[in-house]
Amino acid sequence: MRSLAICHPADPDLDLATVTIAGTPVATAAREIADPPFDPEEPANRSLVRLRVLAFSCNYRDRARIIALAQNIPPARFATFGSEFVALVEETGADVTRVRAGERVIGDNHYDMPFRLAQRDPARPIGIPSVQASRRSLLLHERAVVPVPSV
Repeated sequence: MRSLAICHPADPDLDLATVTIAGTPVATAAREIADPPFDPEEPANRSLVRLRVLAFSCNYRDRARIIALAQNIPPARFATFGSEFVALVEETGADVTRVRAGERVIGDNHYDMPFRLAQRDPARPIGIPSVQASRRSLLLHERAVVPVPSV
């Protein structure tokens, strides 16, 4: 799956496009990245969903991460980014009940205020479910996504 990545600016094997963010040049390229393996019956995957990212955006948090990655990426390496996304559920683990294959979802970026952390539901993830939405294929816990209502 072709995915957008931050690359080293001297990588000779890529068709790089450079953008400037807050004065920092950021070399990007479309990279082929294999989908993560997923067996819905595997114990570690039973509550996970495989997502195909349809669109992603970058917010102020992502901007800082992108700049840091661009300034420190080693040669022949790359990094994916992006924390806000809409995706299609491709496959679900055996115990998933909140979403189903074919449904559109967004990341649940819920964050409890520090004074509420002691009272939070331990089954609910806190904060950003992924910072790799440009990867295009994600495996996330079912509680890390929320169905998009049909209009």
